[in-house]
Amino acid sequence: MSGNGAEHRTICIFSAFFYPYLGGIEGWTDSLMQALAAKGYRVILVVNNHANLSAYEEYLPGIEIYRLPCRVFASNRYPVPKKDDEFKRLWGELLNRDMWGLLINTRFYEHSLMGCDMARAHGLRPIVVDHGSSWLGFGNPRIDWAVRAYERGFTQLVKAKHPDFYGVSHASSRWLEHFGISPKGVLHNSIDAEAYRASASGRDFRVELGLPEDAYVVAWTGRLVPQKGTNCLLGMAPILAEKSPRTHVLVAGDGPERGHMESYAYSNLHLLGRLSHEDVSQLLSTAQLFCFPSLYPEATPSSIMEAAAWALPAVCSDTGGVKELIPDGQACGTVLPSQDSDPFVERILWYQNNPAIAREHGANLRRRIETEYTWPDTARRVIDALEHCRTEEAGMMP
Repeated sequence: MSGNGAEHRTICIFSAFFYPYLGGIEGWTDSLMQALAAKGYRVILVVNNHANLSAYEEYLPGIEIYRLPCRVFASNRYPVPKKDDEFKRLWGELLNRDMWGLLINTRFYEHSLMGCDMARAHGLRPIVVDHGSSWLGFGNPRIDWAVRAYERGFTQLVKAKHPDFYGVSHASSRWLEHFGISPKGVLHNSIDAEAYRASASGRDFRVELGLPEDAYVVAWTGRLVPQKGTNCLLGMAPILAEKSPRTHVLVAGDGPERGHMESYAYSNLHLLGRLSHEDVSQLLSTAQLFCFPSLYPEATPSSIMEAAAWALPAVCSDTGGVKELIPDGQACGTVLPSQDSDPFVERILWYQNNPAIAREHGANLRRRIETEYTWPDTARRVIDALEHCRTEEAGMMP
């Protein structure tokens, strides 16, 4: 971005987690940082040191990571800052860095409040990007009630810092309105489809698993928790075994439900465990269809976009921003109203029996993703949002 001063501008991103923790927000952050760096900006990522890594790292050219000391609770899902001497040293370094704009992922953590404070110390108004579209659920009414009360209260604390709020999808933006927040717009999830295809590892999953030559492969990727559809997968397996013995479901991911799923030992349900980014891409290149029976408050799910990069038709449940990726009437997949196994099986078999339509839907979904969900476009929107914050903040100064 030569000539417009981008090379002298530093954008700071506060995010509670980053790799090796794997999730949609971490992937969004990584891709956004690289897209911003490609435009000539420097990027500083500030995260909690949840995995006891080095306190500072030059991650990629133009991208630095500061990892603040913390303690982690709730199965490593909730970090709490540990404000010791190391924390104070790193915080002091950050205070002395030049920052042109500051972005914060989510509004659930003390890390979010700290990002707001860092922005104010630099005379900046931050933007907060919300990645959800509904309440988080754990299947326990008491826990769910407590989590909702916490989310309401903490959202008000972040709101009191007066950042600009954005959603990562239109569903996320609507969800922000639930808390009395008027979002400024959408900074959506995206994908570099060509690069994603090129990253495929070359593993031959069909040979490794001993699948028959005519096997019809359905892929699923994600964290093995009930909200992501593990019960639906378990319900699908015996029905598919009876109605279509050549159909095999390949599951990439790990999580607390893995042991439970393995105990069923269905011969057509293959649990591959946690795969690398490259192996997931290869798995999707092997499949003929993608299955996404999630009830999680998804925004714009990366897993659907990754499947779309390989032109797979997708059968999904109606949650969060799924219909933004697969809208009605555009012939690029199927969105079902529930997470029940029977409708998923019915639609999988329909695609299996209509291969020409399946290829058409997959091609349409790929075309949609490649034209409407690109990282250069999302990076431009982030830059515009930060510029808007700077302009408004300057206008409020005496």
